[in-house]
Formats: sequence, C-alpha cells, structure tokens
Amino acid sequence: MATDRSSDMASTQYKQRPPRRSVTEQRRRIRRRAQIMMNSVLVVLILIAASAVWFLSIERRYQSRIYPNVTVLGVNVGGLSLSEAKQALEDHFQTFYETPIILTFEDRSWGVTGEELGLTINFDASLQQAYRIGRTRDMVLNIQTIQSVLQQGTEIPASIVIDERKAQASVARLASVIDTPAVDPRLQTTGTSLWVMPGQNGRMLLVDETVARIREALPTLVAKQPVTVATKSLVPRITDQAIKDAQARFYQLIGQPVVLKVGTKEYMWGSEELARMIDVAQVTTEGATDRFELSFNPYLLERRIAAIADETATMHVNPRLKWNNGNIVVTDPGKPGWRVNPYEGRDLVIASVNQSNRMVTLIPRHVPVPINQANVNTLGLVAIVSEGKSDFTGSAPYRVTNIEAGLKQLDGILIAPGEEFSFNNAIGEIDAANGFVEGYAIIANRTQLEFGGGICQDSTTLFRAAFWAGLPITERWGHSFYISWYDKYGPTGMDSTIFTGGPDLKFVNDTGNWILIQAEANVKTGVASIKFYGTPTNRKVELTHFIYDRAPAPTDPVYVADEEQPAGTVKHSDRARDGLSIEIRRTITNPDGTVRPQDVFLTQFKPWPNIFVLNPQDMADGKPVIEMPPPQPNLWTPGLTPSEGVRYISPETIAPVAEAPIRVTN
Repeated sequence: MATDRSSDMASTQYKQRPPRRSVTEQRRRIRRRAQIMMNSVLVVLILIAASAVWFLSIERRYQSRIYPNVTVLGVNVGGLSLSEAKQALEDHFQTFYETPIILTFEDRSWGVTGEELGLTINFDASLQQAYRIGRTRDMVLNIQTIQSVLQQGTEIPASIVIDERKAQASVARLASVIDTPAVDPRLQTTGTSLWVMPGQNGRMLLVDETVARIREALPTLVAKQPVTVATKSLVPRITDQAIKDAQARFYQLIGQPVVLKVGTKEYMWGSEELARMIDVAQVTTEGATDRFELSFNPYLLERRIAAIADETATMHVNPRLKWNNGNIVVTDPGKPGWRVNPYEGRDLVIASVNQSNRMVTLIPRHVPVPINQANVNTLGLVAIVSEGKSDFTGSAPYRVTNIEAGLKQLDGILIAPGEEFSFNNAIGEIDAANGFVEGYAIIANRTQLEFGGGICQDSTTLFRAAFWAGLPITERWGHSFYISWYDKYGPTGMDSTIFTGGPDLKFVNDTGNWILIQAEANVKTGVASIKFYGTPTNRKVELTHFIYDRAPAPTDPVYVADEEQPAGTVKHSDRARDGLSIEIRRTITNPDGTVRPQDVFLTQFKPWPNIFVLNPQDMADGKPVIEMPPPQPNLWTPGLTPSEGVRYISPETIAPVAEAPIRVTN
C-alpha cells in the first residue's frame, strides 16, 4: 500500500513541472523586445522632433502676433499684432460706442452715447491675455495649447465699465420730462358748499435703477440696445377718508349760527358768513398720510369782532388842554372808555365753537385815558403850527353867542397823529345844552331861525387853520351864496359850511405829531381865532385866488309866507347879491423843496334874490297886498380877479402874483 502511494505521488509531481525552454530561445525573445522598445523610442523622438519643428515654425511665423483662431468679444484677432488687433476692435465697436443705449419711456426715446455713460472697454488687457496664449515657459504646454486653439478656437472676454456719476447724470436729465409730482386733492368753499378739486398721481424717475438696467444691457454689445426707464408712481398724500373728515368738520363749523352778545345787543353770524371765515390747511404728519385742518381764520374773526367793538364801544375822551404859553395844562381830564378786546373775543369764539357752544358773550374792557398831566410834554406840542381867523364884527347877539359856544366846544381838543378830524363830531349836538341859541341860518335856500345860526363862522375859521397848516382837507363844502363876514382874513370863498348830519369839514393830521386846538372869540375886536399847536412842519403854503363868471342877482324878489311874522309887517330877510365862481388853489412845498400836487377848492355862489317874509294874510296869489319898504341896493360882492389870480402868502397878507414875496410867512 505504501509503495503504491509513493509511486503515485512521484507520477503526479512529474506531470505538473513545466517543460524547460532552451537558452537560445530565451535570448532570442529578449532581443525582440528590445528592438520593439527602441523602435517606439525612435518614433517618439521623431514625433517630438517634428512637433518642435512645427512649434518653432508657428512661433516664428506669429512672432509679435496673436496666434490664429483667437477672438476678443467675438472679433477674430488671430494673426494680428496688438496694435492691429486694438484698431480692429475699436473699428468693430465704434457704432456700439456711439449709441450703446436707447432709453425708452412710454412713446418717447432718448439716445445715450458711450461718452455720456463714461463707457470704457478694456481692450488692452484682453489683447495682452490673447497674446500670451501659447507663450509660457513650458514648450510642451505651449504646443498643446496652440494645437487646441487651432482646432477649437478660444474666446477672450473684455471688461466693460461705465462711470457711475456720468451715467447717473445722463439719466437724471430726463427727470424734467418724466417727473410729475402727485397733486393732492384741494378743498374750496363756495358759499355754504365745500367742493373737492380732485388730485392725480405723479411719477418719479428712478435714476439708480435705470443705471442698473443699463449695466445689465451693455454686455450684449448690441448698439442702440433699448432700456426701459425705471420710474416710481407717486400717490397723493390726501386720502378719501381725509376728505370725508374735512367735509364733516366744515358742516359742523357752519351748521348753526353763532350769536355774539355785547350788553343788550346781539349779532348773528349765519352759515354763509361763517363759511367765509374758514381756513383750509393741509397738515403733514410724519409717518402718516396728510389731513385737512379746518378752522376759523383768526384775522377775519378779529376784523369782524373789531367792527362790533367799534359799534358798541364807549370811546374814551381825551383830556382838554390849554397851551398856557407853552406850559401845557390839563383843563379837563377826559373820560375812560369801554371796548371789547378783538383778540380776546377771537379766542372766545374759537373756544366756544369747538365746544359746540354757539352763544358767545363778549365783555367790554376798561379803556383808560392815555393822556394826562404827567405825559402831556411827550406829545410834541412845542410851538404854533398855524392860525385861522375870521371876522364877526357887527354880528347879532345870537350869532356872537353861537360863535362863542362853538369855539368853546373846539377849544382844547387834541388831534392824534394820522387822525381824521370831523367838525360835526367835535361840536356834538347843536342845542341849548351845549350853549347854542336860535339864530338865522341858510336852510332850504332861505335864511331862517335855527339853533346854532352863525356856527359856520367857526367851521370857516377852523378850515383856514387847517388850510395854512398844509393838512390834507378830506371834506369841505362852500356856502351857497356870498357872505360878507368871511371877506376879512379871506379871501372870498375861503369858507366852509356845515350842517349836523349833512355837510361836514374834515381834515387829517399828517404832521406825525399831536395837534392841540386853541379857539377863542374876542368880542371886543370881533375876531374868531383858532390856533394849532404842535411840531412845526416847515411847509411853505401858498394860495392863489380866482373869481370869474360873475352873474347878476335876480331882479324879482321872493316873498315867503310865515304865520309867525306879525300881520301888517315885512321882514327883509335876505339882500340880493350877485353870483360868483371861485377857485382857490393851494400849493404846498415840503422842506426838501419838493412840491405836492396842487389842491383846488371850488365854490359856486348862486345869484341871490331879495327875500321878504310876510304874514299869509298880507299876501294874495303869492304877492304882497300891503305896502312894501323902499327898495335897497344889492349887497356888495367882490369883483373879478386878474386872469393870473391873486396870491396869498400868509393868512393876513394879499398881493398880486407878480409882486408876491417868495417866502411864505405863515
């Protein structure tokens, strides 16, 4: 058994051993392999040599030039020098540079040049990159790169840059065309209605966003590339709710009348008057929409309350003063007044209406007398300013009494700077309480008894004082017929008639200081005098006097029936006199030599008949049936003046124009 296993194992080992080759065959195989290897190396060397030769020939051919098949921004620059390539690029993109962008908005468009955008294409950097292709220190890499470029080509990008400020400025110039402000609705009152004027949306050019769109469009390198301008819609700041609130407030303010009470007087402001005083203001609140604020206009309220205050006021009465040779004395302290304060009333009305109270009580406040003995020396009463005179010699006792009573009413009055003086207001009631008596006055074109007959002597004297002071005369009426009383200190026509409730004498104190009136009647000399004391203005006043168109008196007398005339007697109430046309021209020269516009005062004396007063039983068919007194000559009236007139250079001096002194001595 053992012998058999041994033989089997030996047999098995013999079968697995490979057959041995001869040494010769092995050597032959080695030589064959070496030959193949050498051939491969030789081929490689040949290829390398060929590539080197090819590369050297390419390099020599494109020395200082860009290798073929290279493009920059789509332009083939292969085979070109750097300068040639740059010129080619500039030529290619010239049209693009001239107008790269067209800005559009709605149906309008605007071309934008590259210069306006500050557009720059960096050709130099891109061409340097193109030139360096295949020109590294690694020859093998250069060969591979050149082969790849020749087969597939390569594209070199370029940086496109714009000047942000120039681009913004180019876009911003369109703001004047595109920008439209939003228009807020407006409110307008008409009568008692509140109308809404509609608003409208606006728009605003978005400069930065438009420039961003330009930057996005430029890389396409397409000339006249359209770019839509970016805008923002602007909406009004007033909302519909704000309008509704305003309307509600308006009708709340005028819905009911406002009644103002001052003592026993009431004043009612209705809806229309309230509406005229309403202000509408648009109010802006940070972080919120705007609103309308409706309120009463304070100034308009003050004006209306001031009118009520004037009507209901008990005005203070200034003190009466006496010149006393410059030592001014208060002869009458005056009286305080009472008046509603317009500012207080304004605030009270606003507060009351806001609290839905439509009944407002205005309380007059005490108004003290502003002038007293302590401050009279601050009024500028330093010298005489002017004097007016008239003559009443031979006047009847009633007339003298009334002249004295009127001058007493004027004596001591102060006229404030800028105040318009009224003779009728200053005289007051012409009645017995103020010392007047009945006397003859011109009433309804005839002379008859009336309280205050002769008072025109005072108004005439005052007119002359104001005239020679150079004060503006705002109202003056001449008598209807010639009165000889006024010829002295005249001239004829230098008079002023007044009547309570009718014709008045008014003038304005424009001296800039207070004026004190001092008036007196000298019964012994028959002279009425009114002097103005204040601060002299140094004005030069001249008067030129003209009389023309003298008309003869009617020859037929007028008979007047009066039951109070004793029967069988006749009163010759009016003497016949001629009519005259009189013109008085006043020339005022200021201290600086400038001459004011000339004042002209016209008087028309009517031709006046003889007038007789009889008892009605002594008349039949308008004619006397009793014996009449013998006829008397007409009252003397002045004659005509020369055509050049007569110049008065002071209240008391008269001289022909040619002989008149140059300097006024009034």
